[in-house]
Amino acid sequence: MMKAPPRSTKVEFERRLLAVQAWLIEGNTHAMVLKNIIDQKWSNSKRHAEKMIQLARERWIDFEDESLDKKRKFKIQELKHMKRSLAQEYRTTPEGIKALLSIEKEIIKLEGLSIKKIEISGDEEKPLQVKHIPSDVDYTKLSNEVLEKIVLARKPREDE
Repeated sequence: MMKAPPRSTKVEFERRLLAVQAWLIEGNTHAMVLKNIIDQKWSNSKRHAEKMIQLARERWIDFEDESLDKKRKFKIQELKHMKRSLAQEYRTTPEGIKALLSIEKEIIKLEGLSIKKIEISGDEEKPLQVKHIPSDVDYTKLSNEVLEKIVLARKPREDE
């Protein structure tokens, strides 16, 4: 009977979780992270490795957040990692600066810091009104002559 390896200490387990987080942030697939955990002999079972991945993700994402919010936070972490991992020799080149700026723009968008406000206004006495009047007529089945007669028969609206 094969003897199980000794349990890792809390410090070692935390170090492993940080490594799993780094793999996830680097954009490795779930399957690749799973394989890395098993190859490192941090887990003997797929189930335990899955739990490690889940716990690593939850460490920087709160349980109460919505799914979309979790994905956004995860993407922000990936982008920040990309910024940090750009080699020092490229940081001062025009291409490197351009890459850093485009990453920063994406982070700003995801964090909601670049809100664009669009305001549509009309006359104060006659504010804009939007009406949607559904039609039960299938105009594609009408001939061109009938369509022309309909257009000519329309009364102009007062606001036209």
